[in-house]
Amino acid sequence: MPEGEQSRKSSKQLLALEKDIEHLKYLLEDQKNDQTKINDDIMEAVKVVHRRFDSHLDTEVDFQENVRVRISKEQQSVNKRVTQLEQWKWIIFGGLIVVGALLGKVPFTDMFK
Repeated sequence: MPEGEQSRKSSKQLLALEKDIEHLKYLLEDQKNDQTKINDDIMEAVKVVHRRFDSHLDTEVDFQENVRVRISKEQQSVNKRVTQLEQWKWIIFGGLIVVGALLGKVPFTDMFK
């Protein structure tokens, strides 16, 4: 092969390689842009999931707080009723002691005459 022809052939190959390299650079840049868009889309989807999760947590916290408030009210109601029952119990016991003491002082024989 003559020297000039090899040089021309080599130049064509170099030119083809440069075009291939430029094309690869373009593809890489395009891929980089696509990857950036994909990453942005993924981050937006993650943000949506976080917002929904936070909203769900807020709803659950509110529900649990309402349940706690209702339980506290019921507990106070039951506590009040138990306190009233204990008061009546001691009033009745006290009355029975007074009646028993009075009956102990009264002679039974005088009652049946």
